[in-house]
Amino acid sequence: MCRTSSPSPFREVKVDAETGETRVSRWVGVFDIGRLIKAKTAASQMRGRIVMVWAWAWRWRRRRSSTRATGGS
Repeated sequence: MCRTSSPSPFREVKVDAETGETRVSRWVGVFDIGRLIKAKTAASQMRGRIVMVWAWAWRWRRRRSSTRATGGS
């Protein structure tokens, strides 16, 4: 039995061709949360989880970029 939920986040991003700046134009997350007790709390936790996963992905991307630049692993 799993006691945590995992989001399935989807993002639409736009990249400025001149500057390389990346912007998220929209995002949505799908969760399997089980029985809902407090809607407001659940909504806040889902938003927070999406932001946390998003930040983790950006950090991972940055690490991969710096590893490639230095030739390390």
